[in-house]
Amino acid sequence: MNAGASPDTAVRVRPPAVPAAGLTSAEAVSRLARDGGNVLPAPRPVPLWRRAAAQARNRALKALGCAQQDIGPKTVKLQGCGGAG
Repeated sequence: MNAGASPDTAVRVRPPAVPAAGLTSAEAVSRLARDGGNVLPAPRPVPLWRRAAAQARNRALKALGCAQQDIGPKTVKLQGCGGAG
C-alpha cells in the first residue's frame, strides 16, 4: 500500500500465476494412446531344467546333512533325515 493511500483506494497486486504441476488431461490421454498403460511386463517363467537342477542340488545337500549329522554333538539334525533321533 502507498503511505498516503486509504485502504479503499489501495492497489492490490496479484502474485504471479504458478503453472499447474503434471500433465493436462488431454496430454495424459494422448500419451496413453501413444505409449500404452503404465504396466510392467510379466516375469519370465523359470525353465524346467533349472527347477530340476535346484531340486537335485537341494536333495544332495539334504543327503549330505543326514550323512554328517552324527559327526559331532553340535551338528543339527535336518528334518526328514532317517535314523534314530
